[in-house]
Amino acid sequence: MKNLNNALQKGNLTPKERVLLLVHDAVKKETTGKGVLSETEKHAISDGWQPANNEQVKEYNRYHKGWRTAGFAELDAQTAFLDTQIIYFEERQASNHLLLYPFFRDAKKWVERLDDVMPVDINRALEIAKKQREVKLKDGLDFDYAVYQLAFESLPKPLQEDLQTEYEEVAYDHQYLDEEEILYDLFKGKDKLTAEDKEKLADMIVKRAYNKFAKEWQLWHYFASIPRKEIARRWMDKRGITPTPLTDETDKQAFEFAREKIQEVRKIQISPEEAEKELFAENLRDTLLDYAKDHKTTVEAELKAVTLEWLDHGLLDEYTPMFKATDTKAYNGETKLPHNELFKKWIEAKAEARNTLDRLIKEGQLKREGDTITGESLYSFKGNYQFIKKQKEHIDEYQANLGIVYADDDPEHKGQHLDRELLITTVDKDGKRGFNFSQIAMARIKGYFDTMEFVKEIEVNGERVIEFTSDNFRDLMIRTTGGLKKHYAILITFRELFKRLSKTYNIDLTYKINKWIKVTEEFIDNHNKAIEEATKKPHTEIMDKKKIRLKDDLFIDKAKIQPDQERVKEYFKDLEDTLGEDF
Repeated sequence: MKNLNNALQKGNLTPKERVLLLVHDAVKKETTGKGVLSETEKHAISDGWQPANNEQVKEYNRYHKGWRTAGFAELDAQTAFLDTQIIYFEERQASNHLLLYPFFRDAKKWVERLDDVMPVDINRALEIAKKQREVKLKDGLDFDYAVYQLAFESLPKPLQEDLQTEYEEVAYDHQYLDEEEILYDLFKGKDKLTAEDKEKLADMIVKRAYNKFAKEWQLWHYFASIPRKEIARRWMDKRGITPTPLTDETDKQAFEFAREKIQEVRKIQISPEEAEKELFAENLRDTLLDYAKDHKTTVEAELKAVTLEWLDHGLLDEYTPMFKATDTKAYNGETKLPHNELFKKWIEAKAEARNTLDRLIKEGQLKREGDTITGESLYSFKGNYQFIKKQKEHIDEYQANLGIVYADDDPEHKGQHLDRELLITTVDKDGKRGFNFSQIAMARIKGYFDTMEFVKEIEVNGERVIEFTSDNFRDLMIRTTGGLKKHYAILITFRELFKRLSKTYNIDLTYKINKWIKVTEEFIDNHNKAIEEATKKPHTEIMDKKKIRLKDDLFIDKAKIQPDQERVKEYFKDLEDTLGEDF
């Protein structure tokens, strides 16, 4: 620009330079509000200039015509952008339903669950509550668990807090301390475990990782303080297995959710790489099963071999059993007593609790049948133990959906459990609820959901498929998805045109098209977000293997959209004919 101004002062501008000066002035005025030329200078450049020959006339006209064509192209690109805006705002009425679908689905499920509430009159409600209480009284309490509960209750508060620092749920979950006792019993009278001891311990560590009810390996559980996921990690290293890259959107969501939970529990930051490896080790079930099948072995054998190797090379030095540990560092902080002293106190408390319960049973204050202290004797016990008070409260408390009282004299509910949520209301002789406020409210709420259900979910070949209930909305989404793709292709082609013109006129001419493209990309991102939100699994279902997808493929991958050369080819041809090699 400085050279052009100098040339203007000397009066020896070329025709091309004259047009470029006018173009630069127009662009600067539009982008900053102030041009670079005065009215006098503009007159001198164009109207006040006399070409020396026809060649100068042709050159000036050539660049001037190119600039005029650029103006028409800009108007055309702007029209494409305005059409994109119209398409996007037209689509919002449908995509908003996708954005709201997760909330709608969740609310509808809760409303549908209200159908499971059973209408009963007051007499039937009392009868069901009485039956549940009778079943609970028969259940009683496992003797060993009663010993555990009494032992924990009898400990001074500081010792209870220390044990909870070791394991947060220790007040009611006995597994951690029971497994620490197993290690203690294995070591009794020995400095080191024998080969037979290690075999026995490896068996327990591995076999207890299999949940026979869920029929799956649960490698995120611990055995005492030994993390099974570390065994899985060592197996991965031994077999040369690396974490599978997370490409599926649902897997990524599950990974992020789990990483946040790990950080929340441990109160530390974990890098995505470390978390991915850890989570992969925790969820190796399919990999382990496939490996075992392919190599004609078993998951148990693979994990046991790794556990035995580790036992031979310092497993119990890295994760020292509680009875041997002299430090105070625990999973949830620092204990006041060293771990070995704390464990000694616990063993003493358990022995005393067992003696106390044996004495109470011998005296007839409690009654034991097999491994169970009977519910009736616990309920009639006059002592002041907290765990027995809680058992009494459990017996007296009506628990909806406990599922222990089944219909035997109720044809309508035959085979169903009766101790579910109850609505005490007016009921006719057939057990149907009478006309009341809740009935009216439920009917209206369900009617509202039926009216507003623009999207529904069905299952197809093991996938959860979301589809529009309205053909009009479906057609609208398909049409607008195509429109967004089409106009984005047009705009990125215009951007290529203005990039080439920028080199010709020695100034950035893409500033407008770039803004329009940026807004269009935001339109597409919002369009995609609606789809992602609709197909996102709730956190409560994050481990569900079933994919959720839209029936119609409406996701727009911007990276895959190719320029629409056909739409803009006339501008390219005209500018190439006009500007030649300068374009």
